[in-house]
Formats: sequence, C-alpha cells, structure tokens
Amino acid sequence: GQRPGTRSLCACAMSVVVALECVALWLSEAECRPCRLVCRSWRDAVDRVNATALTDKALFAWDARQFRVASDLLTAAVRHSPQFAPALLALRGLYRWQPTLNAHALDQRLEHFSTRSDEEGKKWARAHCAFIDRLAADPPTPTHMYLAGYWRDLVEGQYDSAAALFTRSADAGQLGAIFSLAFCYLKGFGVVTDLLRAAQLFYDAAWDGHVSAIFELGVCFDIGDSVDRDKGLALGLWHMAAKAGHVGAQSTLGNLYYDGDGVLKDKEKAVHYLQLASDAGNVDATVNCPT
Repeated sequence: GQRPGTRSLCACAMSVVVALECVALWLSEAECRPCRLVCRSWRDAVDRVNATALTDKALFAWDARQFRVASDLLTAAVRHSPQFAPALLALRGLYRWQPTLNAHALDQRLEHFSTRSDEEGKKWARAHCAFIDRLAADPPTPTHMYLAGYWRDLVEGQYDSAAALFTRSADAGQLGAIFSLAFCYLKGFGVVTDLLRAAQLFYDAAWDGHVSAIFELGVCFDIGDSVDRDKGLALGLWHMAAKAGHVGAQSTLGNLYYDGDGVLKDKEKAVHYLQLASDAGNVDATVNCPT
C-alpha cells in the first residue's frame, strides 16, 4: 500500500543513515572541540533522518488504520528527535484514537515551534514546512493530506488552505479529516459556518468510532442548535466517549452527576469520572473534583 518509489526512497534513507552514523562515530572519537561540535551536528542529522523515516512509516500504518502501530512509530520518532514537529503534530492528531496520549504536553511543544522567532526557530520552521509541503504533494495519501491540513490549521493559522486539504482527505474517508472538517464548519474556519453540516460530519466520524466525534455529536444533541435536542442521546454518547478514554466526556459526566443536571445526583459517579479526567491532566476536573 505504499506509494511508487517508497521502497527505493527508504533504501536511500537507510544508506544515508549508515553513512552519517559512521562519520559521527569517527568524529566522536576526535579530541578537538570543533570535531565534537561537528559530531553533534552529524548526530542531529542522523536523528532527523531516522525521525523522518519513522514518521513516513507511521503515516502509512495510520492509513491502514493500524493506530497502535502508528502511535509506536511516532513515539520512536520523537525519541530520535524530540524537536521533530511533524512527528509531534501526527501524535497530536492521533490523540483522537489514542486518548491516553498527553495532548496538553504535545500542544505546548507545538506552540513552541509556532511562536519561536529566533534564527534557530526559523530554521526548524523552514524544515518542517518543507516536510508538510511534501505531505501535500502528489500523490498524497488521505492521512498525508489530513496532517498537512492540520499543520496549516494548528500551527500556521491558514484556515482556507486547511479546510481545502481536510475536504480532499475527508472525501477519501480519513476520519481525522472528517472530524476536523466538521470543526471547521462548526467554527467557520476557512468555510461558511454550517452547524447542520458540522453535525452530519461528526455523525459520519462517530459512526466509524472516532472518539472525539462521539463526544462532539453528544454536544450537538445536548445543545440542539443543528439537530433535535435529545439529552438522553447526548448522555449515552458521552458515556461511550468516556469509556473510550475521552477526557472531556469524563469531565462532563462528572459535573453532570455532581450537579444532578439531567441525571440523578450521584457523588460516587461524579468522583469517579472527575478523577479519571483529573488523572489525565484535565485542570477543570482537578479543581471541581470533590474530596
């Protein structure tokens, strides 16, 4: 299922890695300081090549819906190069399927790249933008297009371009893109606000098991702006999302059971859900969790 030429590209990448590692090993044994500095640069280059190769493999695994494999590969890429933004970005996108990932920490690290203005930051930005541009180049896979759109949206704020990429990827059935496009219609990012279209897209993604879409669809039924209001259905959807590890759903249920909002007051359930959300890093749940 890989694109034409991928195997040859991977072989070339591995040859480059071996060559770089040999040079880095020779330089590391040198005693002069300039040689050690060069060694560090070579090591950084090796790590970036490794991170790029692992990220590429992860994206193909993602397209095959092998989410755990993709998560493991991306985690390995970040270990090789902790500042490799594309791998961080992909992990953040994969959070929709792996709610146990620390999304807040990933957001902070990505914000570091989007706000850093020194020369080092500009150099990294150019490298990462080139990587993302390559993702969107022909012939892109649905996940490549989705992540390119995600970068345009989250890091660069280019909402028109992001919405166009999400649309192409969503048309190919990429769940993350369907969810992100729904959010674009919900908030009016790069498209005209259309709450009904947003609800339809949330439903499509939720039907295929997208955890965040299940939660957001529950919000749609709870508010009733774009669909007939149904608090019972909203509650059922939030329970599904919470069971799958969605922190927002856990926090929401905890508050509902604590206040008795649409459900019978149940302090035990309230503590249970708020504690789950708090353990996952939800600040509001930590503050609201009764002791």
